[in-house]
Amino acid sequence: MGIIKNTLAIFGGYFFLLAGLDVAGKLASEKIKGKENIERVVIEESEKLGINPKTIRIVNYNEAFVAAYTKKVGDNLYEMGLGKEIRRATVKHECYHIANGHCEKPSDIIDKLFILEPQAIIYATTGLKL
Repeated sequence: MGIIKNTLAIFGGYFFLLAGLDVAGKLASEKIKGKENIERVVIEESEKLGINPKTIRIVNYNEAFVAAYTKKVGDNLYEMGLGKEIRRATVKHECYHIANGHCEKPSDIIDKLFILEPQAIIYATTGLKL
């Protein structure tokens, strides 16, 4: 029983730290309002990562959608869904997924939790490219 408890404590701590880093990074970043400003920030952040901003279609500007997502919708075409509360860190996070090929192939939950999401969170918060 001790091994299970310790394992759960380690995973709980990992997810708590990861979520804390994500939230802290978002709260410390610029809040973006208005379609034109959202498009401007997507252009700025995508170009920093070498992405052609014309390959990103932004959806859900003012929907009650809480989280953000990015998915591949065509050959070199991506959809970025952004919710009501949009911050620069969220855009950086989603652009990182595109730049590092995270949208190119299906990934399982283990990859997402331990590789893809931590990489994007660290980039969005610190600017470090892993």
